[in-house]
Amino acid sequence: MITIALEHAGPYTEFFDIANEWIDPPEGDPVHCCGFQLDRGFIFDRKIIGESEERSIGLSPFVFDGVVLPSPTEIERRFTITSFNPENHYLIPFEDAEKGLSPEGYSGGATWWESDKLPIVWAPTFKFAGICSVSYEKGAKEQVIKASAVRRFLWEVFGSV
Repeated sequence: MITIALEHAGPYTEFFDIANEWIDPPEGDPVHCCGFQLDRGFIFDRKIIGESEERSIGLSPFVFDGVVLPSPTEIERRFTITSFNPENHYLIPFEDAEKGLSPEGYSGGATWWESDKLPIVWAPTFKFAGICSVSYEKGAKEQVIKASAVRRFLWEVFGSV
């Protein structure tokens, strides 16, 4: 178990039980990804340092949704989606690429799966579904590291999940 003292967690931090609240979503299931998309940032400070310009950019969190896509074909894995491993990854579409926006800033962002079962009293029932890592096809497809692979990594590094 990884323990973080609440006073070191920071504001707006929420915890979840990674040992039990996770899923490797199957093809066709919807997921949500939260990140800090660089295309939607705003410059709030500029400085000239020597011959370079330094910019401070403000970023706000954004969420995009998508359904888990079929695994890429062998030809796609050989030539265009080259770091994909079906044991560790799945793909989701990034539809804002059609608008000329880039998925840069979502890397390292968590993906979340939400149950379609409606409880008597509604409450979000998100499960951890992985971490965005890389995009393909000019940003149209985002590769996600499966939750099971993240949990394996945590087990190997920390000896627990």
